[in-house]
Amino acid sequence: MVFARVQGNEEALITNIVVDPSRRGLGFGTEAVELLEAEFPGKTFVARVDPADGLNLYFWLRLGYRPDRSGKASAHNETGGYMITMIREPVAQ
Repeated sequence: MVFARVQGNEEALITNIVVDPSRRGLGFGTEAVELLEAEFPGKTFVARVDPADGLNLYFWLRLGYRPDRSGKASAHNETGGYMITMIREPVAQ
């Protein structure tokens, strides 16, 4: 299950991806993100990643997301730790 919040006309923030631990590694998370992206063509997608969670970071990198280097977006988790903002620009059609 993917939870996302569409922000205005340009961005969609992916807030959570929930996959049962026994079903991880089978492509369900990838498929869910790809379906979400197809539902909102032309949007920039944003996800936030805890830098200590290497598997999560690898997941987003594998999907083509890259660290946002614009300096406009910084985030902190519930405990005040830093989160990496990953971004995927719309694909030119």
